[in-house]
This record gives sequence, C-alpha cells and structure tokens, in this order.
Amino acid sequence: MFTSTMMFVKMTVIAVTTLFLFSEASRRRDRRALWFALALLLFFLKEAVLLYLLQRPPAVGVPLIGEFFNNLVSYGLPLGTNVPLPVEVFHHFFLVLTGAEMLLAVFLQQAIGSIALQGRDRAVQLLVLLGNFIIVVIFGVLAFTVTEYQQLTDMMSYYLWASVWTVIQYVIVGVRVVRAQHGEGLALNFCARYRVFLLLLAVLSVFQTASTILVLMRFFEHLPFAVYGALWHVAGFLWILAAWLYQRHSLANADLEAEGRVLQQKLYREMGYSVAETLSMQSIIEMLARNGQEILDAECCGLFLVDEQGERISVGSLTGFFPPVEPIKIEENTTPEMLLSRFRANRFRVGKTWVGEAAVTGQVLEVRDNLASKTIPQTGGRWCTIRSAYALPLSAKKKVYGVLVAINARSRGGFSLRQKRLAGLLASEAGPVLRKLHLYQRVLAMKQAEREFSIALDIQHKLMPQSFPEQDGIQIAAFSRIAKEGGGDYYDLLDFGEGRFGFVCADIAGKGVAASLVMVIIRSIIRSNAIPGRDASDVVSIVNNTVSSEVGEERFASLYYYQFDTRFRTINYCNAGHTPLLLYRADHGSFARLDTDGMPIGIEEDVEYGQASSGLQSGDIAVLFTDGVVEAMNADLEQFGMERLQQCIRENNVLSARELTDKIYEAMNSFVGGAEQHDDATLLLMKVV
Repeated sequence: MFTSTMMFVKMTVIAVTTLFLFSEASRRRDRRALWFALALLLFFLKEAVLLYLLQRPPAVGVPLIGEFFNNLVSYGLPLGTNVPLPVEVFHHFFLVLTGAEMLLAVFLQQAIGSIALQGRDRAVQLLVLLGNFIIVVIFGVLAFTVTEYQQLTDMMSYYLWASVWTVIQYVIVGVRVVRAQHGEGLALNFCARYRVFLLLLAVLSVFQTASTILVLMRFFEHLPFAVYGALWHVAGFLWILAAWLYQRHSLANADLEAEGRVLQQKLYREMGYSVAETLSMQSIIEMLARNGQEILDAECCGLFLVDEQGERISVGSLTGFFPPVEPIKIEENTTPEMLLSRFRANRFRVGKTWVGEAAVTGQVLEVRDNLASKTIPQTGGRWCTIRSAYALPLSAKKKVYGVLVAINARSRGGFSLRQKRLAGLLASEAGPVLRKLHLYQRVLAMKQAEREFSIALDIQHKLMPQSFPEQDGIQIAAFSRIAKEGGGDYYDLLDFGEGRFGFVCADIAGKGVAASLVMVIIRSIIRSNAIPGRDASDVVSIVNNTVSSEVGEERFASLYYYQFDTRFRTINYCNAGHTPLLLYRADHGSFARLDTDGMPIGIEEDVEYGQASSGLQSGDIAVLFTDGVVEAMNADLEQFGMERLQQCIRENNVLSARELTDKIYEAMNSFVGGAEQHDDATLLLMKVV
C-alpha cells in the first residue's frame, strides 16, 4: 500500500489549488471562491494531521481506532518515526482532526449556499454561519478541557457529537444542491450543472465523517483496509476536483460575461438608433429577431408577440423562411411569399402549437433532433424541413410578452451552451423591452383616445345650441356635461317660425369620434326632414331608416323628438327608446311621463313609431334628459335618481327656465361630489309662461 505517499501527493495538489483559489478570490472579489479556498485550506490541515497520525505506531492502550489508521501505513514515505504515540497525544490529534472536519463541513455548506442561492437571503446565510462557528467553538472548548483519555468512553460522546453535526452540514449541502436552479441570463448555476457530482461528494464526505464511529463499532472488521483507503482518497480528490471545476466554471463564466456585456452594449446602441431614427416599435422587434438569429446561428428566427390580455400570439418579425407553426394548406401554385404572408396574418391562442406552449409555460423548449422525435410538425413544405428548434420565452415581471424561436442550427452539434447562454441574456434584455413596448402602445392608445375625445367634444359643442331664442309664451334652457370617456349625448332646438319649435334629445351608442359622426348624421337628417306639418313619428321613421341602411346596427341611438306650438300650447311627441319626457303640471304640482312605443333608431328598418299629443298650461315644465342625469353616482355608488330630480323641479318651479336648469345642475353636482362619471348628462328644459 502507498497510503502515505498518496496523501502527500494529494496534499500537494490541495495546496496548489488552494493558492490558486485565494488568488482568484482576491483578484475578482469572488466570495464563493474564497469559501472554497477556506474549505480546501482546512482540508489540507486535516490531511496533514492525519498523515502525522498514520506515521506513528500506536502505544499500548491506544484504542482500536488508532490501530486501524496505523494499519493503513505500508510501504509509504518514511515521514514519521518509530516513537510510539501515547494515548493522550493520539486523542488530542484526533480531536483536532474531528474539529477540522466540522469546520470544513461548515465552509463547504457556506460555499455551496452562496452559489446555490445566487446572492439571495444573505442575512440568513450569515446567521447560519455565525451559529455554526459558535457550535464548533463550543465543541473545541469542551473537548480540550478533558485531560485524561485513558478510556474510549471518555471520547465517544465528543466523536458522536462532531460526526452528527458534520453530517447535518453535509445534508444541508445536499438539499441545496438538489433544489438549486439555473439562474437567468449568464448566471448558469454551478450547483445545478454539477448536481450529481456534488451530491456524490456530500455522500462520500458523510461516509468519511461517520468512519470514526463505524471503526469503533468494528464495522470495518471484515473490510480490507485497501478499500477504505481508496474511498478515503477518492473523497479527497473529489474535493480537489470540485474546487477545480468551480474555478474552471467561474473563469468560463467571466469570459462569457465579458462577451455578454459587449452584446448588451450592442443591443442598447441598436435600440437607441431604432427609437431615435424611426420612432418605430417594429424596427426594435425586427432588431431583436435579427440578433437572435445571429447569436444562435440558425437558418431562420422568429419573434412572436403575446397580446396584452395574454390570450393570443401574433407574428412580430421573421428572418429567413420561417415555417408556419400551424399547418397551412399548400397548393401547387403556392409560393414561399404567399405562405409567409398567410402565416404573418394568423393569430393563434396561447397554449396552442409548440410556440404557444412555450408562452404559457414560460419554459425553454429545445428540440435537438426533430426528424427522429417528430415533436414539431413539418409545415414548411418543400422549402424548409425542421431539424432542430429552440424556443425562448421573453418575460418580465413574471409575465411572458413574447417568444424568440430559432429553427435549424447551422452547426452539427446543434445549439451550443455558449449560444444558449447568450440567447438567455438576449431574452433577459428583450423581455423588459417588450413590456415597455406594451406600455408605450397603451400610452399611444390613451393619447389617441384623448385626441378623439377632444375632437368629439368640439363637435358636440358646435352641434348643440349654446343660446336660445327669446319667444313669448315659453322659456328654454339646457346643459350638457361630458363624461371623462366622452359620450354621444345630443340635443337640438328647431325654430320653424310663428311660435312653432322642435325639440330633440338623443343618446348615441359608443364613444369618441365615431359617436360624434353618427350625431352629425342624425342632426342633418332631422334638420332636413323636420318641417312644419310633418308628424313627429314620421320624422323619427325617416331618421331610423337612413341610419339603419347607411350606418349599421352597431351604431344605434335612443332619440326623443317633440314639437310645440306656442299658439295652441299643444305638444306632439314621439319616443324611439329614449327616457320619456318628464312633464311637471303646475296646476296641481304633479308629474307625468310622456312616452310612446318604438325601439332605438339604427337597429332595424321600417319600424313603426307611435305618436301622441298633449296640451300644456301656463307654468308647466317639460324636461328632456338622458339617463346620465338620473344615473349620476356619488362615491357610495348611489344614483341621483328620478325622485331627487322631481323634488328639485317641484321646489324651484317658480324660477325661470335658466335658473331652474342651473338649480338642477348644481343639485346633481353637489350629490355626485368628486366621484368620476362614466356617462354624459344632458338636459333640455322648456317652461310655458
């Protein structure tokens, strides 16, 4: 056997590796490398103590453990002397060995924890480290207070304590290695990459730690010493290999991070040019797809965008001939351009197709040999055969905004680890970019809505009369309050002469410019067809048939039209699905609602509308209004309501039309307070005097 020789070689390698780790930890300020270096330093000291123990023959009275370790020495380097090792000295050395094993496990647990957690929970790590140091110090203080070591039972409790505590540390190491995950971008996790290797190291370290107790229990009585020695050295060389792999991984990551920083600068520069020169979001999307193809060195690349609701995926940009993700019928006269055009026009659901699955799971999808696995359907016809694919979700704030897909790696070995790491960096940059593009589009939509609202508001102000003619026998007043979203409320007054008037109040479905255009159409039709002598129902029928045939049923409106003749004080009215006219009878202070049958205009042609007439008296008040008046809400979601409107009219019926209208407006505003309103409120009032 050559145990001592192997230990000497192993210690030399450990010393060189430790110095290298200390150098790198100092140069790159890498705490994880520092923990590995400290662990290896303790391992070196532990091996040195053990090597010394193995070179001393046991004296009489040295327990079985001393005989066992000294039997490992055979034909090795003559580093020791033939002076017998006393019992007390043996136990002191072995206590140092056991304490070093405890501290070694603590350092390894701290190193693996720093790597596995990627800088997270740093405060918890420091508390655990402090607690572990306290335990080791307590062990040392208690163990070395014992001055007589003549019996094995004197030391058994200390050995057992050290072994159990060290095993706990290695179990923690194993748990962290199992739960470690790959980091984002370039931070590929060392623990996740070498998971099996690190678990083997932890298991062998547990075995090596427990050997003290196992030897005392004569577990190795029938096991050749060569087997145990081999396992002992394997565990040691695994320690050295772990440190070397981490350093190799760290250096490779450093080179890749440098390359990643160059890529980041390139992305920022190109995105800055795209925004400054073109102000186009599409140019940024195309730039991301182009960089994805360049990084992954693929035949073609596509960037697919997920809509704001997270339900649909559309084609953002394609480079090269990208095969459709869903089968599209290919005929004899179909060209590649035609196929791509159809593909670009399609929108498919998140979760459907292999690209949609990557979007819904948020996990990378890699197909190395699609010809054998047939994971992805061949949809490219004779122009493209899908051999390999790599789909990378682009996410930010735990939401997927797009998927970057590369088809057919040009290299034989498929997509390399370096390419996938750089693509991961591209994804970590592209996800927030797509999120900001979503927010930018939302801002543009809001500004467009504001512009439309401004246009609609201007149209409404110009279409609705701001002043009313002074006429003997009646007083007229009105108000219209536009909600934040901008609605389609409309009122009008038609002066036919000779004391005859037409009153119109309408509520157009929809918001913005579209509702305002319908308002213009209705106003034009009414003003062209409302003539003296024509019944109100005939006018409403003409408006309905014109709007139904030329505008469409999605742009309908409720409308109330009535005519009033001041000479006879008669009212002729027709209602097309609008709020009925509210009539206050001054002679007995009651209210009546004047209504007729008829659906809103614009839904269906050739609808028959009802018509009715009524006489008015001096002091009567006719009020036309939209539902935004009675449905105005306060902060408690309570509506202004018909009762409050009637009460305001009853209490102020002696006022003029203008003063009464102002009272109603003030009462409604006082009730609403600062609550935001979502519907226009319009009121047209006529008082007979």
